[in-house]
Amino acid sequence: MTIFIAKICIFFLDEKFFSLVVSETTNLLVYETTTLKWSAKLQFLPISIRRAFFKNVKGVLVFLSEEGRLECSYLGTEPNLFVAPPLIERELDLEKVEDELSNLNKMIKDTYGNDLKLTNKNADKEINIKINVDKNLEPCIFETNLKDVPNLQMCTVNIEVIPQMAFDEVQISLAVSKPLKVEPSTQFFINPDELMAVKCHVYLSDDMNVPSLFLNVVVTVISSLGVPRNFNKAAMLPLSLVAEVCPAHKEGDHKVTLNINQNMVPLLNLFPEFAEDTKSTSSIAFKSLSTNAQPVTILLAKSSERYRIQTSSFTSLSFVIEQLIHRLTKHHSNIDEFKMLFNSSLPSNEVIAYVKNHFTKRREVFELEDFLDQLSAQFRTIQKRLISKFKVKNPTPLTNLEILIKDTYTEILKTVLKLQEANGELFKAQTELTCALNLIGNLIKIMNIDDKLKEILLSVFCPSVEDLDSQNWEDVMDSTLCYLLRTYLAKSEKDKLRISQTNVEKVTDISKMEKHLVQVLERISKTENISLEQIEDGIEEEQPNPELEKEEVKPLGSQFGEASMRILSARRSLSRRRHKKDEQ
Repeated sequence: MTIFIAKICIFFLDEKFFSLVVSETTNLLVYETTTLKWSAKLQFLPISIRRAFFKNVKGVLVFLSEEGRLECSYLGTEPNLFVAPPLIERELDLEKVEDELSNLNKMIKDTYGNDLKLTNKNADKEINIKINVDKNLEPCIFETNLKDVPNLQMCTVNIEVIPQMAFDEVQISLAVSKPLKVEPSTQFFINPDELMAVKCHVYLSDDMNVPSLFLNVVVTVISSLGVPRNFNKAAMLPLSLVAEVCPAHKEGDHKVTLNINQNMVPLLNLFPEFAEDTKSTSSIAFKSLSTNAQPVTILLAKSSERYRIQTSSFTSLSFVIEQLIHRLTKHHSNIDEFKMLFNSSLPSNEVIAYVKNHFTKRREVFELEDFLDQLSAQFRTIQKRLISKFKVKNPTPLTNLEILIKDTYTEILKTVLKLQEANGELFKAQTELTCALNLIGNLIKIMNIDDKLKEILLSVFCPSVEDLDSQNWEDVMDSTLCYLLRTYLAKSEKDKLRISQTNVEKVTDISKMEKHLVQVLERISKTENISLEQIEDGIEEEQPNPELEKEEVKPLGSQFGEASMRILSARRSLSRRRHKKDEQ
C-alpha cells in the first residue's frame, strides 16, 4: 500500500497526538501515535485534508479533490464501536414461522414466477408458436438407407414463432422419432423482435418401423433477466409419409381392442386421405414402407363400439394405434363425455422379448469395444517397440514384429467392421424397443387410471431408449421399476417398508428386470378405477403364511438364551477395558 505524505493531517487533542492518513485505495486511517483507531472509505482520493470547526460541530474533516470538489465529513471525537447484542433465546412458534415462510414464498413466486419457471402454461401471452404441416408430400432429396423404396417422399413443415415480449436469445429445436429425420433440426436467433420462420423437411431415413409420427417443437428462450425457459408444441405428421394402404388380413398374432362410449365412426371418415385406395367401410389395412413390414388391419365390430387392431408384427402396432387414438379424439373433440378405453391386460411377453434383444445387442457392442481397446493398446506397444529397434545401430531382425503388427492391424479392421454391424443391430433393437414402449404408453393413456398415477407411469414408459458409455437403458429402467413396486404399485405395507434402491446399479442379470417389468405391467392392469389416494392409503394387507411364521418365530427359551449371551459378552468386553486401563 502506497501512502502519500501530502495527504496527512496532524493535530493534538487532549494532549494526544492524532494523525489522519489517506491511502491510495481511498481509505481514511486515523492513528493515535502509532495505533490505528479508526478507518473509513472515502468516495474520492483527496489532494488535501484539513480539520475545520463550526458553531456546534467540532472536528469536521474537509477534503479537496483534484477536480475542486470540496466535501465535509464528521467522524466524531469518541466513536462508538459496534458491539453485537446478546442473543435472546426464545421458543419459536412453528405455525407462525411456517405461515410467514409460505407467505414469503408466495410473494417471491408472484414477483418472479414468470421468469423462474422453465415452462409456462400461459405461453400464448409471451410467445406464439404456429406449426403448419403440409399434407402434400414431395419427392425426398436427402440421402437415406432405404434402397428398395423407389418413390420415397418427404413432408414440408413450416414453423412460425412470434414473440410477445423481448427475449435476448431464441433457439427453435425440432425432434422426431427415429428412424425419421428432420432437416434442419435447430435454428438460433439473437434479439428477435419480429416473426421467426423456420422451414424444415421430415423424411424416413432407415429401413425400420416408425414408433411415432409426432413432431415436437421446443422453443428455448433466454429472458432479459438471463433465465432460460422452454415452450413446447407438437404436431402430427401425415400417415402417408411412412405407410401405404394394403389389402386387409383377417388374422394376426397380436391383437388390441379399443372401446368407445359413442357411436362408431366409419374408417373412411377417420382416414379420408385413403378413401380412393380402399372401398371397405368396416376394415382398412396399412403397411409400413420398410422392407419386411407386416400389414396392420383395423376392423370395426358389428355389434359393439369397438375397434380391433391386429397384425403379425408387434412393432407395427405402435404408429397405427397412435394414429387411431389421435383421430378418434380429434373427431369427438366437441363431446366432453367421450371416452376411449383399453380394458385388456398390457402385453408383457412381447415387451420382454424386445428388452432381451436390446440387452443382448448392447452387451455385444460393449464386448467388441473392449476388444478393440485391447487391440489398439497392443498395436501401440508394437509401434513403440519398432521405434526403439530403429534407434539401435545394429538392430536385430524385425520379421516377428512385422508379422505381429500386420496381424494386429488386420484384426483391428475386422473388429471395426464387426462393431459397425453391431451398432446397426443395436440401433434396430433400440427402435423396436421404442415402438413397444410407445405402444404401452398409448394404451396407458386410455386406461381408466387415476390422472396423477397415469402421469407417473407415462414418465416411466418414456419412448426414448438411450444408451450411454457408463449407463445403459436397462440400468435406469430397473431402478425405476423397483421404485414403482415399492411405492405407488406396492401390494402391501410390507413392500413399502422395504429399503428402496437409492442409486442406479448396473444390470447384469436381465431375468430380474424381466420379473420387475412383468409385475409392474400386471399391477397397472389391476389399478383401474382406483385413485392414487386409495393406492397410497388403502394398501391391501397380505395374509400371513403360517409356514413362514413357524420358521421365523423362535422358541421363548432360545430368545432368553440369546439375550443372556449378549449381556455376558458385553460384560466381558467392559471388564477387559477396565483391566487395560488399570494396567496403564
